[in-house]
Amino acid sequence: LYANLLALAHDGTRYVALLERNGQNDARVLTSEDGIKWTLRTVGPAYLNPKTLAWGNGHFVIGQDRNTNYVSADGLTWTPVAYPEATFGSIVIGFAKGRFVSAATSVRVSENGQDWSSAVPGPGANFRALGVANDTFYAQPALNGVPLYRSKDGGLTWTEVVRTPPDGTY
Repeated sequence: LYANLLALAHDGTRYVALLERNGQNDARVLTSEDGIKWTLRTVGPAYLNPKTLAWGNGHFVIGQDRNTNYVSADGLTWTPVAYPEATFGSIVIGFAKGRFVSAATSVRVSENGQDWSSAVPGPGANFRALGVANDTFYAQPALNGVPLYRSKDGGLTWTEVVRTPPDGTY
């Protein structure tokens, strides 16, 4: 049974919903052209551990907590894309300003979801949440919700915009 909806993306023609099976490390997607009739599809091998999904520049990208993402132009056929270093995974992915941003223990950027480079200087935080508003990325590390980082240039540079007060209160 596929019970957990992890993410939803739309390319203007097709919806793609990323699912996670309860207690299992494999990924499936539901696809739909009208949002009413959905088709269940397999993405990759049984050990795929999906975390996130985004669409941009003509590509859907699924991130997982291992060193491989999956990329698709149509949401139907998926191709594995390995990161150059084996320790990087994608906990969160977003798209703005013509770039994907993928983050976990560091931040990577890509225009096509296949060729990734490090964001410079990159906050280096262990991001657990990433959002996009008004073409600006906002990212939160796994540190009790603070600090909060912002990127206005498609994920290339990051600024800390909310800092934990010294006494820990707000």
